[in-house]
Amino acid sequence: MSSVEPTNASSAVLKKAGALALIGLLCGLVLVATRQFTAGPIADNRALAAQQLYTDLLARPLDKPLIWHAGVSRLCAGEILLQLSEPGYASKIDFVGLWRPSAPAKPTPDLAQTEGADESNNNDRAPNSGGVSLRVVWHTETPGIGDFIDHARSDYVPTLDASDAATWAGLDTISGATITQQALQRAALAVFAEVTKPQIKALPCG
Repeated sequence: MSSVEPTNASSAVLKKAGALALIGLLCGLVLVATRQFTAGPIADNRALAAQQLYTDLLARPLDKPLIWHAGVSRLCAGEILLQLSEPGYASKIDFVGLWRPSAPAKPTPDLAQTEGADESNNNDRAPNSGGVSLRVVWHTETPGIGDFIDHARSDYVPTLDASDAATWAGLDTISGATITQQALQRAALAVFAEVTKPQIKALPCG
């Protein structure tokens, strides 16, 4: 009697362990299949949302996909788009920044065609010239306090579109959201700094 009971108990334990392992395997397979099935639509939705964001920033439709080089896209009309991040209160905040020349710039042909002949028109710029617009594409700032950086919830950021460096640097402090606002200011001023770098000037437009 005593020799049979441990065997039965061990067998029951093994059966339970096997059942749990099988359930875990099936759950893993379902998750993998779900991820593969939804990856395409999720990527398409993100691309569509990004395209709409760039269209809104530029205030015109894009006639062709943007060409990105390490988070920078230089448009032949003279504008420059940048993807950047700054630490916020809760975690990093991801931005898209748009730099525009102070005056309308004539279209700049590809560098390969002009050998740089016309580049001085759009690339020889003072560090704080032009205007910068920002949009937040991802953040986890405190709801109700950090909502002012979300252009879908507040007009705060859109009203600063095309502002110069002095305007961005001189923003009034928002009570209770100082760190979040400072991240916004750093992002805008980083755009002004980035567009003056030689490697940005050398990018082909697209």
